[in-house]
Amino acid sequence: MTGLIINNLRRRIARTLLASLGIGVGVATIVALLSITTGLKQTASGLIHLGRASFGVFQAGVGDPTASVLPERAVAKLRQHPDVAAADPILLIIEGIKRDTSAVAFGLDPNGFTAKRLVLLSGAAPGRGR
Repeated sequence: MTGLIINNLRRRIARTLLASLGIGVGVATIVALLSITTGLKQTASGLIHLGRASFGVFQAGVGDPTASVLPERAVAKLRQHPDVAAADPILLIIEGIKRDTSAVAFGLDPNGFTAKRLVLLSGAAPGRGR
């Protein structure tokens, strides 16, 4: 049986190479899509728990949380809810830094809980000590 398989593979070299190429491209595509999905999940998880928050609120129907746009009045509405201890808006700038297009810039309320819980490893917070 093995001899028949090897004989057919040798007899039709072009078909064997194209089938191998197709399988390779298919496997590579699946691995790439799984990597992208995992990266997006990690990004979303990091955004949701920024500043040790219990949860995040994002725009409905948006696949990427970094593309979510909510009005500022939503923060005031959340703060009024009895089950919400604190709510902070976060401004994200994606691909807006010309020197590093993969960088993400965060804009935080300096008096909010998110900014107060961040730990700076170097430099100084804006507006402090300057």
